[in-house]
Amino acid sequence: MLTNYLKIGFRTLLRNKAFSAINIFGLALSMSVCLLVILIIAEQYQTDRWNPLKDQVYRVNTYTKGIFGGNLFATSALPLAEEFNNVSAVDKTLTIKSRFSGDADTGFKKVPVQGIYASKEFFSVLGFDLALGNPSTALVEPYSIILTEQAAEKLFDRSESIVGRTLSFENLGEYTVTGVIPGDRPKSHVDGFEIIISMSTLPELEAQNKLSASTTDYSRYYDSYVYCLLKDGEDISVLDPILENIKETHYSSDENLEVSLRMQTLTSINPRMEERSNELSFAMPVFVIFFIGGLAFLVILTATFNYTNLSIAKSLSRMKEVGVRKVSGATRRQVFGQFISESILTSLIALVLAFGMLEVIKPFFFKIDPHLQEIFVLKTNLTTWWLFLGFAIFVGILAGVLPALLLARLRPYEILKKATSVKLMSNWSLRKILIVLQFSLSLIFITSAFILHRQFEYAMNFDLGFDRENILNVQLQGNEYQTVATELGRVTGVTDVAGMGYAIGVGQLWGDFVKNPDEPDSVNFYYNPITSNYITNMKHEFVAGRNFFEVMNDSTETHIILNEKAVKELRFGSPEEAIGRIVDIEDDKSVQVIGVVKDFQNTRITEPLRPFAFRYQPKDIRVANIKLESDNIQQTMAALESTWNKLDEVHEFEYEFYDDQIAEAYSMYRILNLVIGFFAFLAITISILGLLGMVIYSTQSRLKEVGIRKVLGAETPNLVWLLSKGFVGLLLIAVILAIPVSFLLNNAWLEQLTNRTPITFMDMAMGVVLLLGLGLIITISQTYLTSLQNPSETLRDE
Repeated sequence: MLTNYLKIGFRTLLRNKAFSAINIFGLALSMSVCLLVILIIAEQYQTDRWNPLKDQVYRVNTYTKGIFGGNLFATSALPLAEEFNNVSAVDKTLTIKSRFSGDADTGFKKVPVQGIYASKEFFSVLGFDLALGNPSTALVEPYSIILTEQAAEKLFDRSESIVGRTLSFENLGEYTVTGVIPGDRPKSHVDGFEIIISMSTLPELEAQNKLSASTTDYSRYYDSYVYCLLKDGEDISVLDPILENIKETHYSSDENLEVSLRMQTLTSINPRMEERSNELSFAMPVFVIFFIGGLAFLVILTATFNYTNLSIAKSLSRMKEVGVRKVSGATRRQVFGQFISESILTSLIALVLAFGMLEVIKPFFFKIDPHLQEIFVLKTNLTTWWLFLGFAIFVGILAGVLPALLLARLRPYEILKKATSVKLMSNWSLRKILIVLQFSLSLIFITSAFILHRQFEYAMNFDLGFDRENILNVQLQGNEYQTVATELGRVTGVTDVAGMGYAIGVGQLWGDFVKNPDEPDSVNFYYNPITSNYITNMKHEFVAGRNFFEVMNDSTETHIILNEKAVKELRFGSPEEAIGRIVDIEDDKSVQVIGVVKDFQNTRITEPLRPFAFRYQPKDIRVANIKLESDNIQQTMAALESTWNKLDEVHEFEYEFYDDQIAEAYSMYRILNLVIGFFAFLAITISILGLLGMVIYSTQSRLKEVGIRKVLGAETPNLVWLLSKGFVGLLLIAVILAIPVSFLLNNAWLEQLTNRTPITFMDMAMGVVLLLGLGLIITISQTYLTSLQNPSETLRDE
C-alpha cells in the first residue's frame, strides 16, 4: 500500500509542476535554516554527553552574595579538592586552573601558547583520551606537559618523536612532553586550550614565588575548577553537610560577603540554565536555544501554511480522484494516508534540496562573527541525520495533516464544500486566515530587523563620555610598558602613548571593594590601572582635583581618582569635598582621593553606570593606548608594526582601534540584526511564493469570468482591481494585526536596556511599505497578465 501511495504521490507532483515547485522550494528554503538550528542545538546538547561517567561527575560552583546582589561562578577554590577526598562517597576529584599563557621555547623557536593546569584525574573524570602517551601517568609528575595536535604541529616537526621532548617557559622552568591530545575530539565544556600542565607543578612554582598562592587559598575561587566523581550508586545529597561545614569554616568571617558552594551536574553545564561567570568555554544559554528554535519554527510554519493553502486550493481538481477511491471502497484512513504520505514525500524531497542549501549557508553563518568558529563545529553525524529525517517527517505531517483530514471526509460533495470554505471566523475561509498569518509574521520579522539596526547604530554613536576617535589599543603581551611606549611613541603620526589595564566600555571590568573609613559598609567598585597621561589622552573631564603626577612611586599606590558615581556611593558629599579624603582598598591599603572625573560610560550602554576609579598601578598595565594624528593611517600602522616586530620577535602585533572594540562590544545587536533580517527575508520570500501560488490558482479558476466580463466591455484596470482587491485587503489586515504585536514585542526587550532608542513611526512604516510593495507587485502583475487573456480562447469551449 505504501508503494502505491508513493507512486500516486510522484505522479501528482509531476502533474502539478508549478505548485510542486513552489511547495518544495518554500519548504527547502525554510528547512535549510532549521537544519542549521538543529545542528547548533544538537551540538550543545551533545557536549559532555559522550562521557560514560557523565551522571556521576559534578562541578563545584561558588555563589557570592554582597551588598549589591549575588553572583554565581563556575569556579571554586583548589583546596576544596582535599576536603572532598576525605568523603567516602567520592571516588575521585579533579582540579583545573586557568588560564596559562606564555611563550613555549623548544630551543629552536618560540611559540605563544595558552592552556590550563589539570590534575592527574583529568582523563579518567572527563573522559578524554590521548593520541600519544599514557593517560594514567601523563599528568602525575611535576613539570609534565600535554600538547594538543595543533600545538604539537606549531612547536615540532611532524617527523620528530614528540613524547619525551622538552619545552621551557621564561621564569617558569622546563617541561617534559608526556602526551598529545587528538585534535578531532568530542565536544566538551573544557575547551580552547593548547597545552595542559600537571597540577602538581603549581605548588613548586608557588614555593619559588613564581606564581601567587592558589593551591591553599580558599578565597581564590575565581580562576580554578573542582570536580567530584561520585562512586556508583551514591547520591549528591551526601555532600550537603560537607558543603555547609566548608562554608562555616572558611567563608563566614566576612560580614559583607556571603559565600556558599553548589554542586552542578556535568550535563547541565552546556546548555546553561542560569547565568554563571568564569566558564571555561562558551556555554549557550537555554533562552537562546528557545529563541533561535522559536524563530526557526515560525519560518517553517509559514512554509507549511503555503503547503496547506495550496493543497486546499487544489482540492477541487482532486475531487473525482477521491470520489472514485471512495466508491471503490477506500476508507477514510486510506484516503488520509494517501494525502499525508504525499505531504511527507514532498517534505523528504525538500530535505535533499535543503541539505544542499545548508552547505551554502554554513560559511556565511561563520562569517557573521569571527568568534563563531571558536564556538561551533557544526559537523553532521548519525544523530543529526536522524534528527534531520525526523524533522522532515514532522514538517510533512504538519503541512499535510489539515488538507488530508479535509479530503478524507466520507462524501465527495461534503469534501468539496468544506475544503473550499471552512469557516473559522465570519466570512473568513481557512485560506485567507493562513495568508494573513503568513504576512503578519513576515511583517513582525521585518520591523524587528529595522528596530535592531537602529539600536545598533544608536549604540555605536552613543556619547561614552571620553574620546575614542583615532585611538589604537595595542596588547603588550608581556612586554615592559615603558619600552613599548618609548619605541612606538617615536613613530611618525603618533601623538601620545598612555598605558591602561583594559579598554573601558566594551564589557570588561576589574573590580574590588573600597571603603569609606567613616562608613560601616564597603562598596563594590570597578577600576582601571592607568598611567598619568591616559586621562588626557582619552579627554576625560575633571570636575574637581587633579591628575596623577607624571612621575610617581611605582612600588606604592598612594592616590586614586574617582568618578562622580563613586563619590556618591562612598557618601563623600560633593566632588570638591571628596578631594583629600582617604579610602581603604582590600582592607589593607589606604589611598587619598586626588581627583574626580565626570561620569562616563564604564560599562556597555545596556547597563547602568558603576562606581569607578582610576588607579596608578604600573605593574598592571597590559595595553598601550595610542593617540594617532596622521593623514596616512595605513603608513603609520605599517611603521608601528615594523617597530613592534623589532621589539618582539615572538608575538604578532596585536592591536585594535577603539571604535572597532566598541563595535565588537555591541556585536550582539549586529548578529541579531543579521539573524532576524535573514529570517525576515525567508519569511517574506516564502509568503510571496505562497501568495504567488494562490494568485495563480485564483486567476486561473476565474478565466471564464474574466472572458465574459471582457466581452461585455470591462476594461483592463477594472479587471485587475476585481482580481486583486481580495488579496490587497488581506495584506492590509495583516498590517493592522502585525504592527501592534511587533511594537509590543520589541518594546518589551528594549525596556530592559538602560540606554535605548525609541521605536519610531519610520521603523514600522518601512516594513509596511516593503511588505505591501512586494505583495502588490506579485498580485497586480499576475492579475494583469490574466486580464490580457483573449476571450475567444478562454470561452471557445462554452
